[in-house]
Amino acid sequence: MKRLPSLDSLRAFESAARHLSFTKAGEELHVTQSALSHRINALEDDLGVKLFRRLTRKLELTAAGETLAAGVRRGLAEIARAVAAIDRKTGAEPLAVSSLPSVAARWLVPRLPRFRNQHPDIDVRINADSALVNLQAHEADLAVRFGPGVYPGLHVVKLMGDSVFPVCSPRLLAERGPITHPAQLADWPLLHDMPTELDGSGSGWSHWLQHVGAAGEVSCGEGLRFSQALLTLEAAANGLGVALVRRSLIGDDLASGRLVRLLPHEAPTSFAYYIVCLPEAVDRPAVGAFCSWLMAEAAAWSAEQAGMIHPPANSDGPKGKAAAPGGRVVRLR
Repeated sequence: MKRLPSLDSLRAFESAARHLSFTKAGEELHVTQSALSHRINALEDDLGVKLFRRLTRKLELTAAGETLAAGVRRGLAEIARAVAAIDRKTGAEPLAVSSLPSVAARWLVPRLPRFRNQHPDIDVRINADSALVNLQAHEADLAVRFGPGVYPGLHVVKLMGDSVFPVCSPRLLAERGPITHPAQLADWPLLHDMPTELDGSGSGWSHWLQHVGAAGEVSCGEGLRFSQALLTLEAAANGLGVALVRRSLIGDDLASGRLVRLLPHEAPTSFAYYIVCLPEAVDRPAVGAFCSWLMAEAAAWSAEQAGMIHPPANSDGPKGKAAAPGGRVVRLR
């Protein structure tokens, strides 16, 4: 019997087989294309067969590659299930959750005490980072992503939509006076969240101006620019200009009067929030519990924004059809 290839080389092969691209597989595993190609070549030499047909600008699996890819996927899934089983038996089931810093700070963390009250046995670890974590590499157990909802190879559930509108500090509004039409923003300093201007999310000024019928009347080329939404909000609170903000991030600032809404005009974002995890992670109790809680919180928030419910500040948690009765874990499937 041949010596089994290393797990590292098998993971590299599985990623390349799934993407049919050494470049995308290298990006997923955080290695260079040449390094990943070297691992695949070494695996082919070790097995004595060709796993890929290297065609012009694309890859195809050979018959041997198809067989190995199916087996490796089953093997990795079994390993994941075994690890989950160990976690359940030991009672220790830490949960690593990835999120954008803005979403973690302004939406997720303020609600987290309710999850802790319901599930004190689950050790939650929040990873707030603007870069996407690699769930295939187990850098997190699940992620809350603001995006288009297309994440190949992952289990995806839509959490909630969002919308954007302009806000500024009360001081800036007092200095300049109220406005009634978006075109009047041509005379105001605009603040820009740089990532949203390029990511197609519909969270930037150009999208909002187009939606409210003021495209071409207000220039988006000038103004301070920031690398994160949190910095843009801080700049607005300090009176540096008008920020276009997502509704999901601004609730506490509006309630406290730290920021005020400048115009009623609002535009839905092209992106939405999604819960994303590996398919084999769905059966983990901690993942299921956290996802059920997220869905209930999102449903309560969405209903509140629509004026349907207004939970008191001392509420133990969201009420409504989306809540899991009796703390029951709701499966994602």
